[in-house]
Amino acid sequence: MSRTIQTRSRTARANNPEPSASDTRRAAALSALTSLRRSPDSVSQFQGFSARRASSPAKRRPPGAFVEDLGDDLGDDHPGDDGPGGDGPDDPDDPNPDDGGEDPIEGIPDQEEAGLVIFNNLSIAIDRLACSSCSSESSSRTKVREPDTFDGTDPKKLRTFLVQCELNFQDRPKAFRTDRTKVTFAQSYLKGMALEWFEPDLLGAGDPLNRPIWMTDWEEFVIELQTTFGPHDPVADAEHQLDHLRMKENHRANQYVVDFNRIASQIRGYGDGALRHHFYTGLPDRIKDEISRVGKPRTLNGLRVLTQEIDA
Repeated sequence: MSRTIQTRSRTARANNPEPSASDTRRAAALSALTSLRRSPDSVSQFQGFSARRASSPAKRRPPGAFVEDLGDDLGDDHPGDDGPGGDGPDDPDDPNPDDGGEDPIEGIPDQEEAGLVIFNNLSIAIDRLACSSCSSESSSRTKVREPDTFDGTDPKKLRTFLVQCELNFQDRPKAFRTDRTKVTFAQSYLKGMALEWFEPDLLGAGDPLNRPIWMTDWEEFVIELQTTFGPHDPVADAEHQLDHLRMKENHRANQYVVDFNRIASQIRGYGDGALRHHFYTGLPDRIKDEISRVGKPRTLNGLRVLTQEIDA
């Protein structure tokens, strides 16, 4: 009876041989690679690192590292050998024959681990790109000088004050999108009697609807400044300055051109011929002599260019 049982057992083992260790490793590798090809869950791949399951003990490795580990465990598979690495069951020189008790393959990340690695690298790249863009923008931004304080004692300084304010508005358009912010900025650079003029309305506790229009309207604020602290008749003052403007012998033509343009921009009703006459009248004799020798230009711009070339 026992002999019959042993015979049947040997026959079953012959018909169903146990898989070798190399076959086990190959099957595990193919199963792992097949599972990685499946599309990861759209939610799990974007989970935060704090939401990782405690059942994921695998250590984070750079992409592609698990392929090298897989190759080390499988060995070199060459056609014609007796199995992976040449250590099949028919190799008589194998000092360690397969016993079927080897450890499973390690180092292959699961789906969640692979998705987190990709998402983490993408986040780092976006952060670096944003920092680079911010540093480039801040380094290329111009530095505009703040306005000089205006106290209202010199009407001629009001125009310069308004020009400096306008430069700051153009440099930071987002910060000065409303007239109220422009008015507040300009008032912060007033002092003396100029600030005292606006003080009652600024500290008034009355109804906001009854406040002056200039508090929320930049053009009205400029008119208030010009009416109170500017020249009483700016056009007449500009015409007087233009009539008496002279270029001195020891002065450069560039300074004369700048002064002439500044005064002429405040005058209305003067044509090109009248302005050209005033410009020529204010030149010194040494430049007039050179102009007479080459011929007097027929336009104001031509006369300015010729004057600068002669004085260069």
